[in-house]
Amino acid sequence: MSAPDRWIEIARVGRPFGVHGQVHLHVHHPGSPLWRPGLPVRAAHDGMAPRRLTVAALQFGPTATIARFEGIDDRDAAAGLTLAALTVAADALPPVGDGEVYAHALRGAPVLDADSGRQLGRVVAVVELGRSLLQIALDGGGEALVPVDAEAVVALDVDRAVVRAIDDWRSDDRRSQPRPRRERR
Repeated sequence: MSAPDRWIEIARVGRPFGVHGQVHLHVHHPGSPLWRPGLPVRAAHDGMAPRRLTVAALQFGPTATIARFEGIDDRDAAAGLTLAALTVAADALPPVGDGEVYAHALRGAPVLDADSGRQLGRVVAVVELGRSLLQIALDGGGEALVPVDAEAVVALDVDRAVVRAIDDWRSDDRRSQPRPRRERR
């Protein structure tokens, strides 16, 4: 494997499966053509130095993905991988189609207001919580989690994210502060 500038997480290792070194995988994009026997990956988690592995076998089921790695031959060795992030070199990812973008390529992209065109902040990450959310560090402080859908995100590419109604998605203290009351006449 080359020494890439950027490693991209493609899965997380779950608990061991059986006694022959297999593990459950929490795969971010199971339909990707990247997933195949022979795929070189890097595994790492807190307390574990990055380790290079090669996928020996994969089984995609309706509710679980099971993998075996070369050199991981028993349950104890598999247990040592639990919670590890599996990453690949960014240049190993397959090309994206027209109008598509990898989530990691959005990091740092400016976020613009759909109505005014003014910059609101920058994309920190794409978070998966049952649906895709843009995590945005706002220029004025705080952050927002904006759902990646046509209602909230008008345009999205590696150069910019254009959003509407950012105040609806703020996660800082400003939204929860009481608004000043207007005097009645």
